[in-house]
Amino acid sequence: MQPKLIAITGPLAGSSFTLPEKEGCVGRAPYNWLTIPSSTISRQHFQFELSHDGWKIVDLESHNGTFVNDMAIKERVLVNRDHVRAGDSHFVFVTEEEDLPHAAPEEDESTQHTRTLYTRSSESTLLLPPPEQAPQAQKQLASLLRLSAAIQTARDLDSLRGQLTTAVQEMFRARQVCVYWRDAAGFERLLGAAPLAGALIEPVWKEGKALLGESEESHWMAAPMTVAGTVKGALYLEGASFQAEQLDFVAAVAAFVALAIEHVLALDSLRADNQRLQEEAGFAHEMVGESRLMRRVYETIRRVAPSDTTVLILGDNGTGKELAARAVHRNSPRRDKPFLAINCATLKETLLESELFGHEKGAFTGAVAQKKGRIELAEGGTLFLDEIGEMDPGLQARLLRVLQEREFERLGGIVTIKADVRVLAATNRDLSEDVREGRFRPDLFYRLNVVPVRMPSLRDRREDIPLLAAHFLAQYTHQCNRAVEGISDEARELLVRHDWPGNVRELQNTIERAVVLGSSRMIELEDLPDALLDAPVTAQGQLPAYHQALQDTKRKQILDAIAQASGNISEAARRLGVNPNYLHRLVTKLGLRGEISRP
Repeated sequence: MQPKLIAITGPLAGSSFTLPEKEGCVGRAPYNWLTIPSSTISRQHFQFELSHDGWKIVDLESHNGTFVNDMAIKERVLVNRDHVRAGDSHFVFVTEEEDLPHAAPEEDESTQHTRTLYTRSSESTLLLPPPEQAPQAQKQLASLLRLSAAIQTARDLDSLRGQLTTAVQEMFRARQVCVYWRDAAGFERLLGAAPLAGALIEPVWKEGKALLGESEESHWMAAPMTVAGTVKGALYLEGASFQAEQLDFVAAVAAFVALAIEHVLALDSLRADNQRLQEEAGFAHEMVGESRLMRRVYETIRRVAPSDTTVLILGDNGTGKELAARAVHRNSPRRDKPFLAINCATLKETLLESELFGHEKGAFTGAVAQKKGRIELAEGGTLFLDEIGEMDPGLQARLLRVLQEREFERLGGIVTIKADVRVLAATNRDLSEDVREGRFRPDLFYRLNVVPVRMPSLRDRREDIPLLAAHFLAQYTHQCNRAVEGISDEARELLVRHDWPGNVRELQNTIERAVVLGSSRMIELEDLPDALLDAPVTAQGQLPAYHQALQDTKRKQILDAIAQASGNISEAARRLGVNPNYLHRLVTKLGLRGEISRP
């Protein structure tokens, strides 16, 4: 059989999906082969691909990662009964009919004393053929339900064609099934043969009535296909014998088919619009975040990237200024040319000048050969000058000439070289203040500050912290080959409350440390650095009522355990089943030192 994906938990729990013939994308967006309506799922989360080794699952750089049998993966060939997890959804990949599992929620305390029966939608008795002695209305209802079940999974006209033709032929024992759909130019046959001329279908279209006719060799029926009160086409059937009593039923079937076709055509239109918008936008980047501030950054970069305008990227250290510069380059016409970056704060004046402009042989002691500088090496591409505020005033004047005249000379050289390069600059300093105090040339500042892009600090976009943490978790579980399923609620809450003076870089290092040093299948509080655990709770980061109740319960348990251990922290840790060092940190973090020492 064609492999299936069985949803065990999540928004699609209880449903099964037959994999497409070659590949299919799964994600939150409506244009995917399988759409999962959940905020824990990326727009395009993972993809199934049929390879020479079998069916392969590929993670599409999702925020929360893709897991197979509790292992984070980038790509992997699947075998029968592999478990696939993405966000809050859990699936089973099956290739044999007898292995189809029943979808049931995991048991918890609320369901331990209840008896619940489960069935797959495909096992519903309403979808089974009724007995021969059943009333005709019951038979017709069962046929409509089976038709609906057969065509509801169709995502394009090709898949709808096969499902529809088979189902309708069986329902009416028809030899031929044909659907006519009217577009702007007139009738257009969508599927099936064309035994009936368009002129004979016109009465169905104009009057909206089902017709029954016969010829010397066969009978035929035609029914209007109506969507929102408008006749959009006609369903035509040809067979050995039809009865007048079947006209009402074929009209009902035609209504079902019309809705299915309208749905599939709408999906096709959405796919085409999405592809067009993607081509128009063409925005590629490696930044993570969906907050209002980050969306503003994306929009500014998208608009400025196609031009050669100089961009000044502002923001604290660790906010991702170089990622923003790379996004400008990747979405510009220079994307296929070099992107070179240099940090102006790491090199002394002479070395930085040589690195930027190059030098001729003998230009200074040690210049034993001619050397091209970064400006020359980035010909046709982009030069990114990080920490531009640290550049010496003499170099600032030479850089200004490059920006204004598009030319320069190597150190010790007399030949003027044309510079076809786009310059992007970044700084964590207040350059306007430096201009006022004479540390930075005003003409260079105004030349650089044509389009400023400010990268927000992480504390100003706390809603992005869970996305970033999940992104780094997937990255480092793959690199470290560790099966870490996620981040506990308490640890995630602490990550969100922390002020992150080191911004995204600090968060990245924190998650890497937790993955490397952690020992459980979740990132817990004890896996986080002391700097986070010991930080006081600020007014901006007050705990919600639920978490405050947890903290109060934790405080009471710790104090009781220490009292029972007569103040011995190691003994109290043993009673609580935690590491003594972790208990010491909890005592400090929860402010219990005074209560412990109080007589």
